[in-house]
Formats: sequence, structure tokens, C-alpha cells
Amino acid sequence: MDIVTLEQIKSDISEYRSLLDSRVRENKVQEFLASHSYFFHTLLIDVVYPYPVFSKVRLGTEYETDFVGVIPSSFGPEWRLAEIESPKQCMFTDGGDPSAPLNHAIQQVRNWIRWCEDNISYAQRLMTGLKYPLGIVFCGRRSELTPATQDKLRQLNRNPDIRIRTLDALIDGARAVEHFAKNGSVELDIPINTLSHVEPEHLPEETRERLGYPIRDELSRRRLEPRIWDYHE
Repeated sequence: MDIVTLEQIKSDISEYRSLLDSRVRENKVQEFLASHSYFFHTLLIDVVYPYPVFSKVRLGTEYETDFVGVIPSSFGPEWRLAEIESPKQCMFTDGGDPSAPLNHAIQQVRNWIRWCEDNISYAQRLMTGLKYPLGIVFCGRRSELTPATQDKLRQLNRNPDIRIRTLDALIDGARAVEHFAKNGSVELDIPINTLSHVEPEHLPEETRERLGYPIRDELSRRRLEPRIWDYHE
């Protein structure tokens, strides 16, 4: 369990906002988020559940997601696949149409979803309980939106398979974590760093059970098939 103080959250938000304002390359934003997974709260994960965020998850040999998260629901785990764009990229053109980078990112996420559908048995080996993954694109800044493009963004978000958010939405996620503070700090049930090559036995037992993995006694008796946290070719 990781602990983050309210002072650290404010500092992290300031650092993240500085990256966005500096219009850094996409990989710089991804590196920051990979070490501050709680920014994905309410977007990819819910920090009240012990479900970590995963980064650079390969879908076979064809695709690699930026981040993957899972949120429990009454119909089972809802897996979410995220694409992060550079703050250099605008969401809309000056004419108010979806920009080329946004269209490319949307298509990328659609490709991931289609891959999961076409390879459902294999995808479920990576993401236990996967049925209908939700794609999320993070692109552009909130300050760049006008009333007209806000309405277009609302229309784009009517797609049931893909959500589109500004990069500023991740600041909202981090701020929401502050509400869980006790005595000036927050105890996170998730690792603050994203995971990729982690064996299931290194995850909390509650997490393994909720995601459908064997409990500790069974883990000691047999080796698991590759899953999302230990699969990289």
C-alpha cells in the first residue's frame, strides 16, 4: 500500500500541469502518469478498489496500449484501454472539426477494441472477465474548447465504445483522491507506479480474487497462464 500526502498531490498536479503547459512530447506525459497512477482515478480505475493500472500492454504482436485499467461493476470487471496524446495536439481544428491527431487516436483505440473482439479468448487470458472493453482517448486542453467544440465533443462522446477526455481530466482525477485524505495523507490500495511485468502472486489477494485469479494456496501449487501483468513478447 502506498501513501501520498495532500502536499504531494498538490505538487504532483503542479508538475503535471507544467508538462501540459510546456507542450512536451507524448512520452513525457506517459512517463509521468506511469509513476502517478492515482491520476487515473474515476477514469481508468477507482482507488477505493485494489486494482492497479497497467502500462504498455501488448495486444498480441500488433498493438500496444498506453495504459489499461479495470473498474468493478455489477456486470463484472470493466476493462478500459487508454491512449494518451501529446499536449501539442489540439482536439479540434480552427474550423471546429476533429483534428487529425484526434481522429488517429480514436482509430487506434477502435483497432484495440476490434482486436479484443476478434481474439476474445486470447484477450481474456490477458484481461480476466473481459467482454466489452471501453476505449478512452486523452487529447487536447480544456482551455482550447469553445462552446461550439464543447458541443461537438459531447456528440463524439455519444459513442458507447469510446470516451474522449482532455488531458486536464486527469487533474480532476488526482484532485478527487484528496477527498479520501485522513490526517493529511491518503492510503492508496493501488501501487502508485503502473505495472507491466508483475506476477499475480505479487498482487493483493483481494485483487486476485476479484479478478478471478487463484488464491494464494492455489498459486503455490501451480503456475498461472500468462496474464496482463506478465505478458510481453
